[in-house]
Amino acid sequence: MSNEPMKTPGAESTELLAALTALRNGDFSVRLSPDGAAGTDQAEVARVFNELTEMLSVYASEVRRVSWETGTNGRFGAQAEVDGVRGDWQTTLTEFNGMVGNLTNQVRNFAQVTTAIATGDLSHKVTVGTDGEMQEWKDTVNIMVDQLNAFAGELIRVSREVVGEGRTGSQMQVRGASGAWQKQIESVNALAAKGETAASSPPPPPSSE
Repeated sequence: MSNEPMKTPGAESTELLAALTALRNGDFSVRLSPDGAAGTDQAEVARVFNELTEMLSVYASEVRRVSWETGTNGRFGAQAEVDGVRGDWQTTLTEFNGMVGNLTNQVRNFAQVTTAIATGDLSHKVTVGTDGEMQEWKDTVNIMVDQLNAFAGELIRVSREVVGEGRTGSQMQVRGASGAWQKQIESVNALAAKGETAASSPPPPPSSE
């Protein structure tokens, strides 16, 4: 038999209020002592409260861990794991993991395409499902791939026609090119035009000497 004095209803209410206040303020370390015999209301309240705070502590820790790994360390693919969650807690956890999973798939697809571009492989495009700003990013990358393909194709065509086939006067045409890309096109076209001018110019008269 316990020698600890039984708490009065007022003391129990004060302890419960303090614990609930701590929980509301984000302190998940607080626990209620299970006073009273097993199965009593006091013991049951303490058990349920302690299970709730433990679950919330693990829940918050897992969300922080996944957020840190994904957002700070750049380690994609992590998922939050909390045993025993049900109802809206499980729904929220599933949606959080779904968000992280979608972000992982999107970033990896973007990385795959941009890595391929860097190695000269222009056969890939971003295909992962996106919305909002990610959709704008996807469109930009895919347009870039199209323009790079068009640029490379036109450069090869003009080079082959001018150098390989002797067909001077060929000009690169890449729709939508701007900035440095447009300057490169203009430089190639100017070079091809010079070749045409040189080829069509009459030879200089022979020297009278």
